[in-house]
Amino acid sequence: YMLAVFSVVYVFAIVDRQIITLLAEPLKQSLELSDTQLGLAMGTAAIIFAGLAMYPIAWLADRFDRRIVLSACVLACSAGLVACGLAENFWQLLAATALVGAAEAGLSPIGIAMIPSMFGPNKRQLANSTFALVAISGGGLGIATAGQIVGLADSI
Repeated sequence: YMLAVFSVVYVFAIVDRQIITLLAEPLKQSLELSDTQLGLAMGTAAIIFAGLAMYPIAWLADRFDRRIVLSACVLACSAGLVACGLAENFWQLLAATALVGAAEAGLSPIGIAMIPSMFGPNKRQLANSTFALVAISGGGLGIATAGQIVGLADSI
């Protein structure tokens, strides 16, 4: 059950990254962003803050209840996504995507750490393979789902 929940959370994290990619041109126009600003907000901020946050989040997950740390990451990621939607300028969008990147940084280390504690040695390989499959296929599923969401929102 926990692996299924974690997999769904991971797919949603991938979907939110894909939506901002699909909305690049509308974001650029509505916030009057340059190509450089758009690139910084869409990728650089998330990557830098994910890199900075991954180790401290993994450290917290090793010392405290991983479910609480994971829940805090999901909550922070959700807050960052809401902030992305409410951003009115480049700096707000940059801060919001940085928060999303930092929050998503906890998903992989927490997932990798939780699998051995949830599954016995003879089921661990299946659990690790499932998690890896979700991570790999989640990108394709994420872009397809994000495309549908953007198309639906555009038609409304």
